[in-house]
Amino acid sequence: MDLLTIIGMFGFLYFSIRIYLIIISSKIKKINTKYVLITGCDGGFGKITAKRLHSKGVNVIAGCLTESGRDSLKQQGINSILLNITSEDSIDKAVKIVQEILPKGVGLWGLINNVEFLELALPNDWLSILDYQRTMNVNVFGLINVTLKFLQLIKKEQGRIVNMANLAGRMAFEHLGPYSTSKYAIEGFSDSLRREMKKWNVSVHTIESDVFNARVINVEESMTKRFHSLNDTIRNEYGEQYIKEYLTSYKISINLNTNKDVVPVIDAYVHAILSQYPKIRYTVGNKSILYRFVNSHLPDCVTDFILKKISKYPKPLRVQ
Repeated sequence: MDLLTIIGMFGFLYFSIRIYLIIISSKIKKINTKYVLITGCDGGFGKITAKRLHSKGVNVIAGCLTESGRDSLKQQGINSILLNITSEDSIDKAVKIVQEILPKGVGLWGLINNVEFLELALPNDWLSILDYQRTMNVNVFGLINVTLKFLQLIKKEQGRIVNMANLAGRMAFEHLGPYSTSKYAIEGFSDSLRREMKKWNVSVHTIESDVFNARVINVEESMTKRFHSLNDTIRNEYGEQYIKEYLTSYKISINLNTNKDVVPVIDAYVHAILSQYPKIRYTVGNKSILYRFVNSHLPDCVTDFILKKISKYPKPLRVQ
């Protein structure tokens, strides 16, 4: 291969990358005429995204669970409403308020389903169906209900729906049964809805980020309480020492598998709403990219082995 050919190849690659970057960075027009509803704006991703989009001129409608969350954003000049996504009545009231906020003939340009819930990180045989129901009610049924209730307003504007799925919707980790199940469900709902909505020129986008919301309040207390509520058979299978060993492994797993840098997630939300060419799926964070590659390209038995070595959760007493 001669020098001119090599130079030509690098030149082609360089200009291809430049063109790609220009395309993905191009933004929609008339941003100040767009209305975007975001759920879960009391704090975290939702609040930061609401403030970021507001600063860019977007007409943000921030859904908050609490009055203090709503009032905090109102003081910053952001339209804020009370919205409990697990309450049919709250969602219906929110729809009416949003319709009153929107100018005549205008729909919703964007809906960001940001709310997510992680209650427990425990073995499945320590859980009941109620544990699954609580998680699914927020992460899945709440998200779906909000989407369906606002869908006509989004179709009217030929807008966009952005759903938070995260890494747990592509790879299920030990002791996150309810959470991972809910995230897999969001992936399925998003894919189905995206294909249906294409004919209406409505686009659906998923955010597959590293796991951020991995904090479980009073882990030791909640785990000890749950352990002592189990029947004798399960308690004897695991043994009291399991709690101490598990907590040590849990802290290691949290440090390895979670991310504290929220900026890339906010960037993904904003890009999905404002870019002229948004991605269908945003894989955000190094861990998410790595695990997705592992899960997609390696046999399940190899993936299971890798996760086992990484998490290092203890064995129950009965199988040691």
